[in-house]
Order: sequence, then structure tokens, then C-alpha cells
Amino acid sequence: MALRSAADPAHPLIASHEAGLRLRVLKAASVLVDRLTYDAVTIDDVARDLHAYLVALTYCLKVGGAASTVANLLAEAIRSEEFAVQFRQTLLRERRQGFLAILLRGQRRGQIRDDVDLVMVIDAVYGAIHHRLIATGQDIDGAFLRHLTHFAIDGAANPDYLESHRARKIGAPAHT
Repeated sequence: MALRSAADPAHPLIASHEAGLRLRVLKAASVLVDRLTYDAVTIDDVARDLHAYLVALTYCLKVGGAASTVANLLAEAIRSEEFAVQFRQTLLRERRQGFLAILLRGQRRGQIRDDVDLVMVIDAVYGAIHHRLIATGQDIDGAFLRHLTHFAIDGAANPDYLESHRARKIGAPAHT
């Protein structure tokens, strides 16, 4: 059995140091995203809440400089199962909770149907963002966020809310 050199990334001392470093980066990224997203949603309309959350998340990714960090964290999660577990239990779980809170409030207000699989809606929304961030490099701009919001609402809203949502544009004052 060959001994691993201290410079080998698989050497227990190196691997342990890298795991600790990855965890610190993950926690720092989580704090950054927290500051820029959780306080963004204060509206009593699920489509507007979702859109505001997506705008805040995008602001964090683009202006806050977190896009490359998140992309690298996703890539590392693909390479390392141990890191993937940490990533899912921290940054991803926390971000998904933000989306889930919006959808649950929408359900309580009768805007989102009770039969909707909210986890699937979150997967679709986050999947679209991650796909652009990692796979295509396409911009996550205002038009994309509006279309993504409409996509989620079209699939999840109750018929009455959906009709009123389609009758107005996101960002316009609600009609009373």
C-alpha cells in the first residue's frame, strides 16, 4: 500500500483542511445571500412576493458578486458528496425555505391551490436559475424573472387568483 504524500489532495490532513475551508466559504455565502433576500418580501400577493424574492436573489448574485461563488459551490457539490450534503443542509435548504414561505403564505391566502406540490414548484424555479447560472450562462435579467414568476404562478395558482394575476402586470399597482 502506497503512502499518500502530504501534498496529495486526498491525504487526510489536506482533505480535512479543504473540507473546513469549503464549509467556511459555504457559511459566508449563506450569510451574504441571507442579507440580500429575506427582507425583500413584504407584499400580500404571491406573484409579487415571488418576483420580489427573485429580484433580491438576482441582485445578490449579480451586484453582490455571489454568482461565481454559488456556481463554484454547485460545481464542488457535484465533485464531493460530503460537500454536497453540507451544501444541501445549509445554503440550498435556507434559500428553498424562502421560496417555500412565499408559497405557503400564498396558499393560506387562497392564491395557491392546495393540491400543488410546492417542492416541485421550488425545484422548477431554482432549476431554471441554476441552469442559467451554470449551464448556459444566459443573463438572469428582468424579463427572465418576470417569465419565471408567470411560469410558477400559472402552474400553481387557483383559477380566480390566476385570472386576476393575468389581468395585471407584476410591478403595477393592484386594482381594488
